[in-house]
Amino acid sequence: MSRLFDRIATGIGRAVDEAVLAATRAPLSRRTPRSTSGPSRSRLLDEATAFYRRPDVLSGEAFFLPPPRPRPHEQRVALLPDGEIVDVTWPSPFEPRWEPARGDYLRHERNRSCWVRMLRHATPRPSLICLHGYSAGHWFIEERSFLARWLYRVGLDVSLFVLPFHAQRAVRSGPPPWPSPNVARTNEGFAHAMYDLQAFARWLRERGAPSVSACGMSLGGFSTALLATVEPLDFAAMMIPVASFAELFWTHGAGRPELRSAMAEGITLARVKAALEVTTPLSRRPLLDAERVLVIDAEGDRIAPREHAEWLAGHFGARRITLPGGHVLLHRGAPLKAIVRRMQELAIFSREGA
Repeated sequence: MSRLFDRIATGIGRAVDEAVLAATRAPLSRRTPRSTSGPSRSRLLDEATAFYRRPDVLSGEAFFLPPPRPRPHEQRVALLPDGEIVDVTWPSPFEPRWEPARGDYLRHERNRSCWVRMLRHATPRPSLICLHGYSAGHWFIEERSFLARWLYRVGLDVSLFVLPFHAQRAVRSGPPPWPSPNVARTNEGFAHAMYDLQAFARWLRERGAPSVSACGMSLGGFSTALLATVEPLDFAAMMIPVASFAELFWTHGAGRPELRSAMAEGITLARVKAALEVTTPLSRRPLLDAERVLVIDAEGDRIAPREHAEWLAGHFGARRITLPGGHVLLHRGAPLKAIVRRMQELAIFSREGA
């Protein structure tokens, strides 16, 4: 009977994912064709790739630069048993590494501030940074998506981190402009996310956090994987993750006028992958042991295809768990309970109870 319910959940999850994908494709087919004036996309891609594949950039040495110590402003939102909910914000001094991308990137003022909602105990506990998916990040929703109060009750300090161009950092209404097929903005946005996350992790440790771990869903899963290659985390969990945005753009772009037009200009998947290699976790060395990484995917996922989880698990040598459901309809309790169990097995913290 349990397996029957799992198959039903997976079937429904798959159908919902396919409906979401169909809805995102429909408006695109009605857009006005791209203007042919100005530099070609192929030439712009070559110019960006020349920088992002420079040896000192590709190694991360001149790309994932260490951030200065943040000086956050804290505002209490509510009290919790033995703790509080606090909103933390600070200005991000990040600047894009590629000079031609700076003007456009930095004009988005709202994106230049960091925002985190923390559920923290009076005495610092093991900290878990939670990273949301694309077009998400609103705290009311993320508190529920990550079961933040349950994670707090079992003994963790929980931080709901807002990624660039999302929620309070959004620069316009509608879908966020990052990540996107614009390789410069995509690379710089991930450099920005890592810059701010490293600053926050450093601040947590200075406050007395005995450990700093991260988990994320979808875009947040990709960001967690990338963070695990630039920051010495104690544990990293990737749920319904993306492993390569070049592959994802190509998969979901199939049949769209935009992709056909790009291909007509000579743009290929291999060229896009080369341009995005600097921010693709599959191309970078993990900074934590394989046993400290967990990858969780959904059996019916059509938005982040399951091979992405397979690639990440193989790259990190990580344990992989497949659950029933889809990308949109995945019951959050099962993956989060699996994360808590694994963290407990690794003695990162002792569960206090639910």
